[in-house]
Amino acid sequence: MCLRKIPDCIADIDAWDRQQLKDSGVKSIWGISDAASDLFEQLEALGSPSSGWRPLRLVVRSQATHLLSNAIADGLFRPEFCSLLVRLCVHLNGSQEAAQLAASTSRHRATELRPRTIHVSESRERSTVLVLLDALKGRKIPGPVFECISGLINKGLLSSASISSRAFSGFWISSLEGLTSGNAKPHIVEFMCIAIWTLARGNRPKPSDCCAIEQTLIRVAAGLAVAASTLEAQIILGERAQRKGAWRRLVYVLECSISLISRYRSRKSPPDTASFLLVFARYLAVAQSDLASPAFKRRVSEEFETMAHRIDAVSNNGAQYQHTVILLKPRISVT
Repeated sequence: MCLRKIPDCIADIDAWDRQQLKDSGVKSIWGISDAASDLFEQLEALGSPSSGWRPLRLVVRSQATHLLSNAIADGLFRPEFCSLLVRLCVHLNGSQEAAQLAASTSRHRATELRPRTIHVSESRERSTVLVLLDALKGRKIPGPVFECISGLINKGLLSSASISSRAFSGFWISSLEGLTSGNAKPHIVEFMCIAIWTLARGNRPKPSDCCAIEQTLIRVAAGLAVAASTLEAQIILGERAQRKGAWRRLVYVLECSISLISRYRSRKSPPDTASFLLVFARYLAVAQSDLASPAFKRRVSEEFETMAHRIDAVSNNGAQYQHTVILLKPRISVT
């Protein structure tokens, strides 16, 4: 059994005890067995009599985080205290625990009478998501934090305006760096795909949000295209397989994002800004690449040409052409 799963095991035992007491007509909670203490004693007995069992501290920490997460989800702590807990976990190199506590706060928010999408500029959210990002500024962002943010976005608890805010700029940079590294994890790819789709199809309640979301989408698309071109230009002997793997991840993010957007669009509808940006970024990354197969390059070029011919410059006020120039700027500087 994974040691971090022991809290779930303890919770199942406690739930079973409560059900047994309920079935027997006993209402007092004093009849419940202390499953946590019993398991801790058994695990400690695995070690020597003098020093005990060292991995026990991981079990105890996981159990404490589990209890704190449940308390936060039930609304027992004030946001300021939750903020303090998140900072403390990051300070003690417990990024996974910090992400778990931040996610619990968002779950509590979702159970309120009038749940709504999170905006990181609000004071309540500063105690969770924004505090977590601030505490990790300048550090390598671990996988559990990516999973936490992806989960919040996927559940609609983080809006497109939030992930396009200045507070998230460092998170986007870390994501791009993670995609180009040799040991990129699937949770980074998952975050990028979900976040790009949210930027493309998310709600825009304020006119000011539209500009920020659009600019973020342009930067992300340009970053993916430039990163793919840079990787190919820097390939050296002995690193080709690693670089090619990173290039494929970048292109996969573009492919997946384009697919997600097109899934919710009609074939006859005109191309929107997001679709154009991503298709164009994929074209820049693939069309002249030696890492792509001829068939793939041909398909990418044909899809871009088809979309370019369908652009209505009058109805879009030339927006796509402006985005083309913006997207090409970093590409030109690299080449």
